[in-house]
Amino acid sequence: MRLSILLGAAACALVLAPAASAYCLQNELTDRDVFVEQERLKSELREGNELRVALKPGQKHCCRNLNCNPGGRSESTVELRVTVLGQPEYTCGPEKVKTIKVTGDGLVRVQRNPKKTELSPYIVRVRSGQKDLTGPSGVTCLATKGKP
Repeated sequence: MRLSILLGAAACALVLAPAASAYCLQNELTDRDVFVEQERLKSELREGNELRVALKPGQKHCCRNLNCNPGGRSESTVELRVTVLGQPEYTCGPEKVKTIKVTGDGLVRVQRNPKKTELSPYIVRVRSGQKDLTGPSGVTCLATKGKP
């Protein structure tokens, strides 16, 4: 009897425990895979468990654990490297920066550049909650000159 009460209490605690907020990654391209890699974490507990995922065209992946979002809160930020695979490869990020930041409740979408430029045929849009953080032009993806 005591064991079943303890097991019931433990199950309730797991259900009521706050989960890490989830950010999602979405490949909206129709012809290219996208590779997303989380920057190294400073926590020894999470080292080696960083997110690394390849997304096929149209695929979406949400990260719902503390390895992906070590802060666990919706306002926590994580740095990601986003690469559009193929020939040539494109690295996405603000000017002279190879990473983008996403919040714990954010959405990262890789899509074709609606402005159709040869220099930057792909862009990334980043949302935090219901707010677009990348402005009307998005974050550009430029051809990778050499492997980092």
